[in-house]
Amino acid sequence: MSYRHPPQRHPPCWLQAGEFVAFLPGDNQDLANPNTHAVIELINQDLSQLLRLLPQQFWQVVLTDKSLHTCLDSFLRFRRRCYDDSAESIQGSSDLLLQLSQRVFRVFWRMAHPQN
Repeated sequence: MSYRHPPQRHPPCWLQAGEFVAFLPGDNQDLANPNTHAVIELINQDLSQLLRLLPQQFWQVVLTDKSLHTCLDSFLRFRRRCYDDSAESIQGSSDLLLQLSQRVFRVFWRMAHPQN
């Protein structure tokens, strides 16, 4: 089985030249795999930085960065839920995945409530 490697990126320049990483179906399971763990951490960090932006910068990224749209869409499509067929595979969901779920929710919440 081939694992993807997270792109090497430095946080200070992510807004100018960065790309958000897509969440893949395999990112639900093997958190012991360092590459999967690194990808989830990277998405977490990127969304955290996005949420810290001033409103004008936040909306600039939301409106222009297609990789953000792909990242959010892929998370909603591929993240396992407790009612999915093989729910036992997510019973021990890591704190990292739960944190990522919260950040994705916060990004959508901020998009739905632009005055806040």
